[in-house]
Amino acid sequence: SQDLNTFLNYRPQRNDKYDILYSTLKSNIDKEYTKTSLVKELMRLGWSRRSANKDFEEIVSYIKELALDDEYIFMEQQINNNSGMKYFLRNKNEQLENNNIISLEKILVANAENMGNALL
Repeated sequence: SQDLNTFLNYRPQRNDKYDILYSTLKSNIDKEYTKTSLVKELMRLGWSRRSANKDFEEIVSYIKELALDDEYIFMEQQINNNSGMKYFLRNKNEQLENNNIISLEKILVANAENMGNALL
């Protein structure tokens, strides 16, 4: 029912530092950041340099969850044979297409259509 969908898709609206950082990343989709540039962004949003560095992995993990809930993927890739990492936000469907990965939803729809045709 509509109420169940609303409940399942509910996400509180907040304007905390995490959401502001995520909004910044979302407005700069596919822009690559290094750890240093993300820490500077965190400092701009009110984190201290020490807490931004100390909690960096936790912050990245939380941003990944926000992105997945919003049909995006927060990517991490190695730079120059492990001399560092780059981070960027990408549209989930675009990333799946770039990797020639078929989404579960497309598989289920195609399977349902094929089963419907088999019954005819």
